[in-house]
Amino acid sequence: MKAIGMIETKGLVPAIESADAMLKAAEVTLIERRFVKGGLVTIVIAGDVAACKASVDAAASAVQRMGGEIVSTHVIPRPHSTLSGLIVNRIPGDDEEISDPDDEESHISSRNKENEGGGTPSEPAEETAEPAEDTSEEPAEIEVTGESRTVEVPENLHKAELDEIVEARGADAVREILSGKKVVELRTLAREYNGQFGISGREITHSNKSALIDQFEEYYKK
Repeated sequence: MKAIGMIETKGLVPAIESADAMLKAAEVTLIERRFVKGGLVTIVIAGDVAACKASVDAAASAVQRMGGEIVSTHVIPRPHSTLSGLIVNRIPGDDEEISDPDDEESHISSRNKENEGGGTPSEPAEETAEPAEDTSEEPAEIEVTGESRTVEVPENLHKAELDEIVEARGADAVREILSGKKVVELRTLAREYNGQFGISGREITHSNKSALIDQFEEYYKK
């Protein structure tokens, strides 16, 4: 995503109205609703810069029409990836790799030098139309030993779902289940344990994947 948009209101009803207006105004994704002391509610969306700006403006107008109180509005273009899963919930698309322009220029320059040096230009490869492969990922199924049923591991794993899987397979399956997850996903999952985890706060933020999986194993083997 190229931007995140935020609006903070006083009271839940204006917050619901602003969230509805945001989603109707442009193609954005609602990623978080956060309650703050004093009746303040913050709604956070993600999407293109123009879409986020349009959504935030529409939300502000909607709250003003109903007589609600707006505390602040803001749009952050191209937010740093560290914000995803730390300050706000995971931002869709924040793991997408961005190609380095310098690498592309170096590759093009190298090919041009080969052609200028008398080398035979490579013939363009014939393009053949091939049917597009289905790249959609299906939830992984893990077989439960001694039983005929299977347990699905969803892509966005939450505590309640992991509890069910561990209940079916036992604590020894924790490492196998979590080894395929990204460290950002594990940090987000760890924060759902609300102080019951062996580590919390900044310790979760600075823990690597192996350390987090060790903590999950320790939690479920108690």
